[in-house]
Amino acid sequence: MINNKLDKAIFNFIETQKLDKNNNPTNADIIFEACKLKSKLLEIVGTIDKPKPKLSFRRSMLVILEEKIQDTGETNRDKYVKSSIQNEAYIRFSISHRNSKNKWTLNEIHPYKPCDYFENLPRKRGEYIKSLNIILSRIKELTKNTKVNGSLQFILEDLSA
Repeated sequence: MINNKLDKAIFNFIETQKLDKNNNPTNADIIFEACKLKSKLLEIVGTIDKPKPKLSFRRSMLVILEEKIQDTGETNRDKYVKSSIQNEAYIRFSISHRNSKNKWTLNEIHPYKPCDYFENLPRKRGEYIKSLNIILSRIKELTKNTKVNGSLQFILEDLSA
């Protein structure tokens, strides 16, 4: 039943896009985007019954930022929009410590070179290592991206050395 409603919504989406004189979509990208949308909606519908993993604001942002870095290959934190990562964090996780959400920049949450960044900040380095340990202990629950596990593990080993 849900799948049927999604098909109708996707069809309506395609119809509202650019059409040629024969009322056919003019761009294959429109159909591709509609199929991606349907896939994402089905994924969301499938996870509605499952409880969200509980995670602090900073750790949830760290997980999502690392996923984006692994997916896009872009390591420059300035290329990412903090508000969109925040929104995704609120959708995927049950967030604790919400009052600290505007306190950090993305580079403070998950620095490009953590060893250099935390070189003269031992307390913050310890907090970051603790966050990585907590995330890595629950990695299968928090993300489906297998590259994230290896990347965070490498960072943790580098910081611990």
